Amino acid sequence: MKEKTVKELNSQLEGVIMGENEIKKLLEKAKDYKVIELLDNTLAIAEKNKLLIIEEIEELGGKPTNNEGAFGKIIEIFNSIKEMKIDTDKEILEKAIKGTEMGFKAILDFLIKNEYLHDHFKKEIIEISDEYSKNIKMMQEYLVEL
Repeated sequence: MKEKTVKELNSQLEGVIMGENEIKKLLEKAKDYKVIELLDNTLAIAEKNKLLIIEEIEELGGKPTNNEGAFGKIIEIFNSIKEMKIDTDKEILEKAIKGTEMGFKAILDFLIKNEYLHDHFKKEIIEISDEYSKNIKMMQEYLVEL
């Protein structure tokens, strides 16, 4: 059971790392101060998410991955090609919202599928999902202003 959970956690970790990499690329293109602030906030939440998953993997006696995995690499390359066309802060924010929503949904799916997680981990991951949700709302509100 622990092996399966570690595998699932590492898969989740790969997704977080991929998301972080994508937000960093968007951050390099952003010009608007508020967009930069919102992307920085997204990265801070992702970092907390990543560290929490790493801690849980290690607590279960597993070895955490340190990259986005083969599938993540393919998606990252595909996204890089698509992002070449993104050049306005509005487009950057739209892409960031979409990616953050995917991460938020992945956390919820993960919690539903994995009932054997430690209670303290579940509680903390739910808190992180709440942070993602609030950040998505702030990004959506600012997108309307752009």
